[in-house]
Amino acid sequence: MSRLLIRLGIGVIFAIFGMFNYFTNVSENPITGERQRVQLSPQQEIVIGRQSAPKMAA
Repeated sequence: MSRLLIRLGIGVIFAIFGMFNYFTNVSENPITGERQRVQLSPQQEIVIGRQSAPKMAA
């Protein structure tokens, strides 16, 4: 029973951390003015786009 409570406690901690991370990653879209939840910064999006451009052109 004790192991189950420990696992449940760890699961709850991970769930709280995940929810905190989800709700704090909010930025404003400069074009629409809407607030959006994003995981990538604009710089990261540019890097990914530049890396995939040759593949898309081919």
